[in-house]
Amino acid sequence: MLIFVITLFQATIQAMLTITHQPFIKLIVLFLLGALCVIGFAPFYLYPASLLSLIGLFYFLHQVSTPKQAALYGLAYGLGLFTTG
Repeated sequence: MLIFVITLFQATIQAMLTITHQPFIKLIVLFLLGALCVIGFAPFYLYPASLLSLIGLFYFLHQVSTPKQAALYGLAYGLGLFTTG
C-alpha cells in the first residue's frame, strides 16, 4: 500500500510540474482538485481521487511565498470541494 501511495505521489508531482506558472491557472487547477476530492466520498468511494487531490493541494501550498497566497490557494480548493460536494 505504501508503494502505491509513493507512486501516486510521484505521478501527481510530475503532472503538477507541467502546469504553467500563471497564478490564474493555478487557481483553476486548485478548484478542480477540490472538486476531484468529492469523488472519494459516498456514493463513488474512489478514495485514490481524494489522495491525488490532497497531494496536489500540498504541492501547491508548498510553493507559496506569502500567507495571503496560501489563503487564496486554500480558498480556491475549498470552493471546489464544497461547491461540488
